[in-house]
Amino acid sequence: MHGEIYDFENDKNSDSFLDMPKTKQINLFNRWKFKFKDKYVSQLGIKILSESRNGGQFKNIDKSSVLLYKLGINTNRYEAFFKAGASLNEDRDASIGFVFNSSLHELNSYFGLTNYTGNEQSLTGNLIYQTNVFNSENKFNAGLSYNYKNTDEELNATYLDTNIYKTESVPGFFVQYTYSYNRTFTAIAGIRSDFHNSFGNLITPRLHLKYNLNENNSLKLSGGKGYRNADIIAENIGLLASSKKLIFKENLNIEQAWNYGISYTKFFKLFTRKGTFIVDLFRTDFVNQIIVDMDSRYDQVSFYNLNGQSYSNSFQVEVILEPIERFEINGAFRLNDVHTTINEKLQLKPFVNKYKGMLALSYATKFEKWKFDFTSQYIGEAQLPETNMLLEKYQRPEKSPDFFIIHAQITRQFKWWNVYIGVENLTNFTQANPIIAADNPFGEYFDSTFLWGPIIGRSIYAGIRLTIK
Repeated sequence: MHGEIYDFENDKNSDSFLDMPKTKQINLFNRWKFKFKDKYVSQLGIKILSESRNGGQFKNIDKSSVLLYKLGINTNRYEAFFKAGASLNEDRDASIGFVFNSSLHELNSYFGLTNYTGNEQSLTGNLIYQTNVFNSENKFNAGLSYNYKNTDEELNATYLDTNIYKTESVPGFFVQYTYSYNRTFTAIAGIRSDFHNSFGNLITPRLHLKYNLNENNSLKLSGGKGYRNADIIAENIGLLASSKKLIFKENLNIEQAWNYGISYTKFFKLFTRKGTFIVDLFRTDFVNQIIVDMDSRYDQVSFYNLNGQSYSNSFQVEVILEPIERFEINGAFRLNDVHTTINEKLQLKPFVNKYKGMLALSYATKFEKWKFDFTSQYIGEAQLPETNMLLEKYQRPEKSPDFFIIHAQITRQFKWWNVYIGVENLTNFTQANPIIAADNPFGEYFDSTFLWGPIIGRSIYAGIRLTIK
């Protein structure tokens, strides 16, 4: 059970808008586990979420106006899941399993004069069979699946009243073969076929290879294809908190992409202490992608299918060290090269940071009575949507600056409980003037989506955790 109430009015940049919405939330989760004669196991669980968030203007800057720009999002979500498995033949490691999940999601929101509601019912079921083939080095998986989703969205804006109703029914099946040789080489090859009621038969292959060069070095290769049917308004709900009109230029197809990558892991010793070095290189090539075009016109956002190239290259290096007992250092650096064709021009995808870095330090005293955690994040520059068509006072730079964010926490552990205190955004870095035209929220230039950095400054927190057995 988790409950949360935040009912404060913070406006550190004095733009009359709350830096953080007032929030009330409750989460309930319970799970039951069953076991019968060591051969049959099952789980049953429920989840309930109820949340309300309210923000926007809390005072007038222009005294001539009495209308405040308010926004609110109210969410109720209910989930239930069931898992069951049975051992059929221990000698052949044969088993069968069933996984079921259902959910109901209800969302009601308003952004100034715009109202949006969304309701979704979903149902997912998987039946999976697994067994050895010939010997334990060869394994075979197969199964049946079914996915159902019913979505009903309603948007009421000054420029548009629309209702989007969508039903997805997707039965499918899959097979997978796993080959392992002497703990040195592992290959996993699989393919699935899904019969979508709107997009036809979707074939999804994948292949994973792992080769242990020796006990300290391993190499992984992977590749496959993926599909995704986007819920456009729900996934871009923040755009409703602006003066921009949402324009759907054509019927939107399902997103699909090929992705592949390589990963190298090396275990080593530094002054007799263990360390890990990891290098990852991944690429995604989109066959189709839903383009969110914020550049063509300042007063609208256009959605259309990809017409050209779209790809993502990601390179990451990570080092994990333990120079002394109970003191761990984890450092990582990532390079993102993400390009998308927007308005017939291949360009950097907006709001994607080119560089990211992380340094995490963690130390625990004997028996973990005291724990100290320090995390520093480096956020590199990102391409921003064009604003040169706006009035000069509302224009923004072409790229966001790079910056650091620092978090720290101290925990004192006792037998049945622990107490902690920490700080987020220690350097108090925030994005200046995050809202465009905050002085005229019902005007043609208003845009609260132009966010590339934190707008909440330094936050100090403390808490108590209890363990009940």
